Amino acid sequence: MRLEDALQEVEAASQKLFDRHRDSVAWLSETGFPTALIWLNPAWAAEPERAALRKLLPHPRIQRRIESHLMSGKPAHARRAAYALCDRLALPVAVRQLMRGTSPNPLPSASSGQALSKKGVRLGEGTDSCPSSPLPLARGEGPGVRGALPNDPTTQRPNDPTTQRPNDYSLMHTAMGQPIVRGMRDRGLHISYSHDGGAHLTVAARDSRLLGVGIDIVHLPRLRGDRRDRAYVERFARHFMSAEEYAVFLSAGTGEEPDAFSQRGAAHFSLMEAASKALGTGLKIGGGMGGPASLPKQSLGVLDLQPEVEFIIGPEARSRIARLGGGPLKGYWGTDGEYLVSAAFLWKVEDRR
Repeated sequence: MRLEDALQEVEAASQKLFDRHRDSVAWLSETGFPTALIWLNPAWAAEPERAALRKLLPHPRIQRRIESHLMSGKPAHARRAAYALCDRLALPVAVRQLMRGTSPNPLPSASSGQALSKKGVRLGEGTDSCPSSPLPLARGEGPGVRGALPNDPTTQRPNDPTTQRPNDYSLMHTAMGQPIVRGMRDRGLHISYSHDGGAHLTVAARDSRLLGVGIDIVHLPRLRGDRRDRAYVERFARHFMSAEEYAVFLSAGTGEEPDAFSQRGAAHFSLMEAASKALGTGLKIGGGMGGPASLPKQSLGVLDLQPEVEFIIGPEARSRIARLGGGPLKGYWGTDGEYLVSAAFLWKVEDRR
């Protein structure tokens, strides 16, 4: 398999899922700046038929670890390895789309709903409370992709950032677990990951005014069922919302159908997750999830979902934004009934979007 064939295979698999769930990411048409979204199924990535793909795209050091965990016979290890694999399969495709301006995801207009760790590359638990992915690695992962693209114009223009080769990218993490693309952050490129219910999403955005991006996905069927009634959603909301957000949430839900009520609760939670990733910290969820520098759940919230997302930013989050030199925090969300996807973008203070 050639490198170009591998990249096209990942892109085709993503496009198929993107088309199936495009209503959940209709907000992409509203961002107004280069954004790429890669949608993969971790089970697809881990199939034996993808063995050649797995040998080519991840760097050998991480590839061997991923294969070992996939074949370990331990479901939890295999699941985490599949998430880490999707991180690395999606990375070169997303970055190449941004660099070349060739995102294959046309959408109609729709309403939207730190210093690097000196300990080397670190991958966290793969939960959305931590903006990272599974499997700890030794120092330095190395290039994300091997081999140059056939007939790639970068062979003629090696210093042109708009035609950067995929083999120049590698995934690294800040001390707080935020994923970054080595060598690309100073070019305004940011990346974020999320997974739930058999879906793995990668969002990459490129703009010199951006400070951070965050993506989050919720598989809505797990919020439905006999025991997932309105009372359950209210208890769930009370667990992560501030008093102000909870009061607004309940007031807006008066007379609302149960499914719409739970979907709105999921949107609040998902936007909180996405915003914490955009700030580069993740959340202190509990149960060992989240680090010392992670933000408390109640420090980020949502006051309004329509017509535009309006965030509630508590003192801890406000302090974090100030340290980053940040200004506006923009949020987007959408759903197709099966998945709810949200995104947050933190802009520099001088940009008043």
